[in-house]
Formats: sequence, structure tokens, C-alpha cells
Amino acid sequence: MDNLTHTLVGATLGRAGLARRTAGGMAALMISANIPDLDVLGLPFGWNLAFRRGITHGVPALLLWPMVVTMLVLGWHRWQRPGDRAPDPRQLMLLSAIGTASHPLLDWFNSYGMRWLMPFRDTWWYGDTWFIVDPWVLGVLLFAVVTTRPDHAGMRPSRPARVALVAVTLYALLMGIGSAAGRRHVAAELATLGFAKPRAIMVTPVALNPLDRLVVVDDGDVYHLGHLTLRHGLQLDPSARIEHGMATIDREAVNRDAQGRQFLYWSRLPFAVVHQEGDTTVTVFDDARYSDGNGRSFAWTEVRVPSRR
Repeated sequence: MDNLTHTLVGATLGRAGLARRTAGGMAALMISANIPDLDVLGLPFGWNLAFRRGITHGVPALLLWPMVVTMLVLGWHRWQRPGDRAPDPRQLMLLSAIGTASHPLLDWFNSYGMRWLMPFRDTWWYGDTWFIVDPWVLGVLLFAVVTTRPDHAGMRPSRPARVALVAVTLYALLMGIGSAAGRRHVAAELATLGFAKPRAIMVTPVALNPLDRLVVVDDGDVYHLGHLTLRHGLQLDPSARIEHGMATIDREAVNRDAQGRQFLYWSRLPFAVVHQEGDTTVTVFDDARYSDGNGRSFAWTEVRVPSRR
């Protein structure tokens, strides 16, 4: 998820009453709700797609981050407010654990995926529950936060915040059930259309409309794109096809390129377009989760390999 949503989740948990457990509680919740995304610090060093949502998001890191956040909040308090009531380390640890756990859970909900067991296993899991930036979740959480004001004793529990947390939880459950039911429906529909056991089926929410699902069917050579709606059911556009192109790539050469190797490791529905530029073989990769083949998504990667003489 986007970091605004992560921050609002931490703030809403605090507004719901958790921040009253100790001084520095709100800071602990908001920092811990974001701290696994410190993996962005690897971007300047070329650690891109394959590094994200890995070792900083895995279960071992989820045990470490609450201790880090607790020490940060305690250190900041002792430096900036040495005369004020000191935070309770045990409560800070508890709140930091709650905030930290919320982060990978929200990340798992979308089609980008999560690697829960890093660094022991690098398997990706995909929730396909809601879009990577869900405006409905953002709106509900933002309303809960801005309609609550601190009182003289701290942060009083807020009914809007508690209602918002319940609403977002129910929304996630319904969206997850919708995607699971959608996958079963699409599989049944594909059988009637003559698709013999597709290699993979992705049914994932789109932006803005929670009742609409993007459908990508991998038949082994081609990705078939379509939509699933309550009103019209499964709609596959015969012209919306993406050739895999993966059989045409020089996989050994691509794996020698850092960006190419990372893309192959990270991608879920990869496709490639290969062309020549003089003596150089250019391979442009993208992922059918985010591109319909007519334009480049944020995930595109280019690998250039000089022809052998």
C-alpha cells in the first residue's frame, strides 16, 4: 500500500484509544506502521523490484522493528522532553508490534505481493484484495483522523476511529471474498469457453470501483485480458492479448544484467519484447499486472546485450 494509507492506519489505531496507553504512543504507532518500507533506501544502490517487500517485511524483521521503534521513541523523548512523564517501554513495544504487523498485512492485500518468510524463503504471496492505492480506505481513515481532536489529558478514544477500523476490516474481508469468488467464477467460465487449464488466473481489484476486477488469464503463450463485473460477468476482449515473448529472450544474458535478473525474480506475469538496435539486442520487459502491452508501466525494465562477434 501507499505510505499515506500506512500512516493513517497507525494514526487511526491511536485515535481509537491505543495512543493513550503511554506517552509517545501515537508516534510509535505511526512510525512502526511505515518502518518496513525502509527498504526504499536500497533504490539508489540499484536494489529495486527484487529487494522491495522482502527482508524488511518478513517475519524475522517484524520481530525486530518493534524494538527499533521503541528505542527511537524513548531516545527522542529523553532528548527532547527529559522532564515529562517517561513512556512505558512495554507499552511502546506493544504498540510498535501492532503498527509493524499492520504494514505487511496491508501490502499483502494487493497484487504486488509479499514475501512473509524472507530471508528463509523468497516465495511471493498475493492477496489480490484491493488496489494498491484504495481511495475508499483512504477516505474512511482520513475522516476518522481529522474528526478526532486531542483533549488536555491526551488522545481520548474516538468513536469515528473505531468505526473506521471496523469498516476497513469488513471492507477487506468482503473484497477478499469477492476476489476469491471471482477466481472460481472465471475458472468456470473459461472452461465453457474452451480454455484447457490455464497456467494462471489473476483476478484483482481496479482503482475506484470495488465491484470491478481486472482479469488476466495466462494460457502459456498469451495473456488474455478482461474484466469481471457483477452486471456483465466475465468479459474477455479478443483484441486484448499480450504475447509472452519469454521464449525469445536470452535468459543467460538477461540474468547477467542486475536489473534483468531482479525483474525475472520479482515478476508475476512477465512478458518481453525483443528487437535489434544495430549490434545490440534490446529486451524490454513488463508485467501484465500493470501493463496492457500498449504502454510501459512503472515496472518495465530494459536489458541491452551487445551481439556476440
